[in-house]
Amino acid sequence: MYSLNPERTNFPIFKKFDDEIFSEATDGARDTFVFRIAETHLIAAEAYLAAGNQAAALTHLNIVRERATGVADEYTSVTIDDILNERALELAGEANRWAVLKRTGKLEERILAHNPHVQDHGAFDASIHLLRPIPSSELELSDGSLTQNPGY
Repeated sequence: MYSLNPERTNFPIFKKFDDEIFSEATDGARDTFVFRIAETHLIAAEAYLAAGNQAAALTHLNIVRERATGVADEYTSVTIDDILNERALELAGEANRWAVLKRTGKLEERILAHNPHVQDHGAFDASIHLLRPIPSSELELSDGSLTQNPGY
């Protein structure tokens, strides 16, 4: 077992998930969201950027930023890293970040740059961590047509 340096490890507590109506009797009454308009704008920004339309990507990214900060046209240019940074801020604790980073080809780069577990202990292995395990129930249902991903 290893221990982490407390100065390098920060586990955020998300107050946005607090449920003021919660009680042991009711289990809470907070509405749940399915999709957020900010995520829609971030997806659009990513799509426009991939299509080579930086102006449209910038418009969508700035809509999200302006709503969050009140500052219009905060970004003057846009990269996929800008969009991923904004996703991290706007959708913290809400979205499947692993899937987004994997899809954009930024998973390994971002983990190596920002995850103290990996930085301190070298725990990232692309041959394993760029895939997820296939559930055993799916393997059993496949009658041998599926095989488990390497490392699982």
